[in-house]
Amino acid sequence: MCFQSQQEKSVEFAAVHKAEPCPGKDGSPAPWLKMPKVTGLTVSGARSALADVEKSLTKGSRLVGARPDVNPYANPADGEPDSWLVCSQQPATGTPLDSRWQAEGEIKLHVTQPGTPCP
Repeated sequence: MCFQSQQEKSVEFAAVHKAEPCPGKDGSPAPWLKMPKVTGLTVSGARSALADVEKSLTKGSRLVGARPDVNPYANPADGEPDSWLVCSQQPATGTPLDSRWQAEGEIKLHVTQPGTPCP
């Protein structure tokens, strides 16, 4: 429940679906988080930028190799998260992470290992 108002003989409740954020005032749209821009950041920088998003979503972000045969988890000794670069992201910057998106989408960070340029 987001809001409650009481009249002389009635009470009105304003509610949203479970896991939806309450709007700032009754009748306003829900203030969904939007996907931040993480392309060009290191993996640790992207994780920091996504901290609030990942807290509110049921799914975290997933690292994906930006080039064929690149496994971002293969050789941690080849580079700490500060040296891996995010080449592209899904969803795009500014995408509202609403309930429909949460049911169907996931955050993918396409990364490349140190010394390997983005495709």
